[in-house]
Parts: sequence; C-alpha cells; structure tokens
Amino acid sequence: MSHWGHVSASASVWDHVSALELITGPTSEPVTLAEAKAHLVIPSAETDYDAQVQSFIAGARTDAERFMGRGIMPQTWTLWMDKFPGASWCDPDWDGVRQGSINDLLSGNSTIMVPLGQLTSVTHIKVYDNDDSDSTVSSSLYFVDTKSQPGRIVLRDGQTWPIVDRNALGIEIQFVCGWAASNLVPASIKQGILTYVMQQWENRGQDKWKLPVTPMQFYAPYRLWTEWP
Repeated sequence: MSHWGHVSASASVWDHVSALELITGPTSEPVTLAEAKAHLVIPSAETDYDAQVQSFIAGARTDAERFMGRGIMPQTWTLWMDKFPGASWCDPDWDGVRQGSINDLLSGNSTIMVPLGQLTSVTHIKVYDNDDSDSTVSSSLYFVDTKSQPGRIVLRDGQTWPIVDRNALGIEIQFVCGWAASNLVPASIKQGILTYVMQQWENRGQDKWKLPVTPMQFYAPYRLWTEWP
C-alpha cells in the first residue's frame, strides 16, 4: 500500500484530507510493452530488455499521475478525513454556541472534493466510533459527481453527514479513479509516457533524475494541482 500524508496544495480541496492510501494499483498500463519497444526501436523478438522497459512504463505512469494529480488506469484509493468539510460541531475553537440551521451545523460544507482526478466511483463511505467500530454511510444520502474534475461527493437535499466520534481518521472514503481502458487515455498523456520511457532508456544506468520538461509539457493540460505531496 502507498500512503500520502497531509498536504497543503489547493486549500479548498486539501484542507479536509488527512491521508490518501493506495489500496489496489492498476493491473495494466496505458502504454503496452509492444508500443514502448516500437518507440524505442527495439525489435519485437528481442526480449532481453522487456522487464526493464516494463519498469520504465510503470515509473513513467506513476510520475505522470503525481504530476497531474489524476489516476490514469483504474486504481482503488482510500481517502481518510478527520471530519466532514466545514463541520462546525467539531471546530476546536467552538464556544458551544452556534446560530443557524441544524443542517448547516452538522453538515458544514455539503460537498467533499475527491483530490485525485478521473473519479469513476465511490465504493463506500464509513465513519468510526471512539471504539474504532465502523458504520457504512448509506449511498442514498449522497450523489457522486464523476463529471467534474476533480470529482465530488455531494449531500442530497435535506440530508446531513453523520456525526463522527473518533477525533482522528474518523472518516474512510474508498473510491476508484482512472480511465476505464487504455484506449480512452488521451493521446498526449500516452505520448508523454513514451517520451519519458525514451529518456529513461537513453539514460539507463544513471542515478535517479528529475521528471524531464518534455513529458511535463504533454501532461500540463491535464494537471489539476500546481502543488502536490
């Protein structure tokens, strides 16, 4: 599992994020081994470097995802939060008095922004009690917006988020992001990955080096955040 801790990018999205945890990574890549070998002008019958080229593809995809803030191929993540966005009831500076509707008090901001782009579904939302027991929030309470970038989880009219007893990591949101198939991945992202693989191939044997400028130019139109963990 991969863990990303609390980050400071794009406060309106990231303020409620305590951690991101990769549960299941992609089972395929947006660029095939055959496509990469053709780009590198390696004969298809030559297999001595297949494992190395495959690792370059995976590394290129991972770096592209981090740069863009998007999942490329289908992958499952857990978003951990301490509280629901804007919920006044768990404000540490609360003096015990609030004016306004009970819905606003309990719900705060009715929208949760999912910080990784290309959201395709939400598997579940769970809340935790002080004894670490969990309960699943009914999916009838919220709507999952997969069209916006980043995706959103929005309370339906008249609904409220449940009260969370546990002070830290009291909310678990498991979601899936990434294009459904490689043929749906934008051509410029694939070209950036192939360019990255080429530069890795030409510089193999050297120490780790920064993400080259050229692939970044291919990814730039799909970048969601200017800062990233």
